Amino acid sequence: MIIAISILLFLLGSIVFILNSKSMKEEQEYVDNFKFMISDHDSKQEYYNIFNQISEKKKILDDFLYSLITNYLSENELYTMLPSGGLVKKEDKTNFFLIYFLEAIIGLVIVYYLNEDKMKMLAFMVLFIIVNNIMVKMLFRTFFINEERRRIKTNFTYFLDLLATATKSGMTVELGLIAVSEYIGNMSSSLANHIKIYSNDISNNGFSIAGENLRKNLDLQEVKDFTAVLENAVESGAAVTDALRVLSKETRDFHFIETEEKIGKVNAKMGIPLIVFIMFPIIVEIIAPGVLNLVSKM
Repeated sequence: MIIAISILLFLLGSIVFILNSKSMKEEQEYVDNFKFMISDHDSKQEYYNIFNQISEKKKILDDFLYSLITNYLSENELYTMLPSGGLVKKEDKTNFFLIYFLEAIIGLVIVYYLNEDKMKMLAFMVLFIIVNNIMVKMLFRTFFINEERRRIKTNFTYFLDLLATATKSGMTVELGLIAVSEYIGNMSSSLANHIKIYSNDISNNGFSIAGENLRKNLDLQEVKDFTAVLENAVESGAAVTDALRVLSKETRDFHFIETEEKIGKVNAKMGIPLIVFIMFPIIVEIIAPGVLNLVSKM
């Protein structure tokens, strides 16, 4: 029951967080205009001044909460997992931990009221904290990290095309990586963060060490191919742009083959449901009258 409650509360908090984090700027402006129309303020300037004051206070509160999180939870395993799940911005990290602690507090309150014995209550509270922490990490890996890895695989070819265009325009690889990371943030914030770190690592440690660190942090075949091609092109003096374009085409072809394989497996997976839910009832319907007639004559 405790596990079910913790899963339910975490999923509820995750839904609220996702809806809040994916709100568009145009929608916010529409809401602000609507609120202004039904407000008592005489002018938009007056309304926006008050709104800006509230936003500024909220920003100060968010900065304070983020400083507390970084000071006391920066070494926590869950905190280090956030960038891999696409939560790179400080607002996203703050909102995640607010939901996490709120969910934990609600769960502890429920445990407190369900147990009258103090010793049993303390034991269940400790058990809830341990189980809740494990479940949150498991769900975060399943719904955030795995989804972000899928998003990175999908958008990696676009990253290669943008980087090839940047290097062709005369940028160095380091500057190209930084410039491209700004554009792909909307596609995958985790990939943009990894690319920024990779670019800084190249400037400090060189392509070989930077590539090794990137492969450790982002264990994908596309990343391994990218770092290998980039290192070989730099060492051999070959054109980086051509190498990136060839790699982009090969990666797209590989993704296309993967998609074809998945489509091909659908027919095999549909075989069992087809037999169980369609063929078997039809056979029963055909045989049943004869069996019933035979039984009635016996």
